[in-house]
Amino acid sequence: MNLSVNTRSLVSLVVCAAIVVVSTPAFSAARAAAKAPAAKAEEKEEEEEEEGKDQKAAGGELPSDPTGKLYEKFEMSRGFFISSDVGMVWAFGGYDPGRSSSNTQAYVGLNIGYDFTSWFSWQIHAGRGFAASSPRSPNQVTRIRDFGWTNVLTGPLAWIRIWERLAIEVKLLGGIAILDPVPLEVAVDGVAVSVVAGSIGGGVGLKYMTLLTDFTIGFEATFLYMIVPGAGGIPALNIAPLVVRYTF
Repeated sequence: MNLSVNTRSLVSLVVCAAIVVVSTPAFSAARAAAKAPAAKAEEKEEEEEEEGKDQKAAGGELPSDPTGKLYEKFEMSRGFFISSDVGMVWAFGGYDPGRSSSNTQAYVGLNIGYDFTSWFSWQIHAGRGFAASSPRSPNQVTRIRDFGWTNVLTGPLAWIRIWERLAIEVKLLGGIAILDPVPLEVAVDGVAVSVVAGSIGGGVGLKYMTLLTDFTIGFEATFLYMIVPGAGGIPALNIAPLVVRYTF
């Protein structure tokens, strides 16, 4: 009996002593010191992992982009399009002594077309131009000196990209030109003149694809040659300083 009591008392004393030791500040400090190396090792692993990510990024691997748009490459907007062709026009030749070209007049045009590839397109052009002080026969020098024409043309155009957003545009055109008034008087000049003339031409321009990917701006020059029976050929040059194109 006494041995049992003494054993219980001894166990109780050991438990109480253990509780006292655990609760002392010295024990807490010793426990924290024991955990410190593990915490430092874990922190070091995290730092090395971050350094590895930075090295990969520096080596050419891009960090993740949560938006999915940060690293998108520029792509041209292609498809159905409409564009303006507004500028100045001059007609060359004629019978006015001392003049090789007409006075500067306005030219207004509209293009509608479709991009089949990133570099090849086809378009339809309709435009209106004027020739001032550009008679086409000796009899017209003192009479009909001005005339106008309406172009209805179609043809291919090619894009040659010289930079990500900059391209040279080359185009060919063919169709008809409706002249009014006719630059020759049949009754006076005795020449059968058709109001509808053949028209061919071509042009070159510089186009910039804006940050608004559906819009392209630029300038271009277009040369036309109207084949007028009885009046010979009428060459004309149209310069459009600001061409605006929208792709649907």
